[in-house]
Amino acid sequence: MKKLLNPVIKKKTSTDIYDGIVELSIDDNPEFLTITNIAERSGYSIGNIYHYFKNIDNLIDEFVVQHQKKRVAVVIKVINETPASMTAKEFIKHLNDLNFKFMTKLPRAITLKLASTVMTKSDVLKRIDENNKLLVDPLEAMIKANKTNTFKKLTYREIEIAILVYASAVRKPVTDNHKLAFTKSHQQQSLAILMALFAN
Repeated sequence: MKKLLNPVIKKKTSTDIYDGIVELSIDDNPEFLTITNIAERSGYSIGNIYHYFKNIDNLIDEFVVQHQKKRVAVVIKVINETPASMTAKEFIKHLNDLNFKFMTKLPRAITLKLASTVMTKSDVLKRIDENNKLLVDPLEAMIKANKTNTFKKLTYREIEIAILVYASAVRKPVTDNHKLAFTKSHQQQSLAILMALFAN
């Protein structure tokens, strides 16, 4: 029988290991993302890492999902702090800028590599989209509380679909390793999609 892991220790250990991946990412060379290098940067032995993760692919998958979870948490905080006097266009531009700032936190080559290998896996995409759906409730509440009458009146389901459409539009050039990825044009096109989805 497999030994149960203490959730607090597992969370700290996982965070330390993910921090090791972030440190390696600074070099912007995807080839550096080996289990040996991650162990060295995180301060954990390879055996200890394999105690928490099945293999290197599982580790990288979990890192990407957790990175996306952090983005969603930041966006929820921004949504909850949005004043009722902010117009849809102001909010949407701020949200899009924030999204692209977060996406470019890791260096370009690393992000493209992770996106083209990890974010094309259906199980990982499903988990990322489930995280994105956590934005629906706060967005619905913010739109209802807004005093500017500049947001479209969307149902809960329409907000959910809009979030997933936007996420897909932002993600596609990155997962395809397309030259559009992370460019000003990519950001502007994503902004236009978000405006069409939410603004009157």
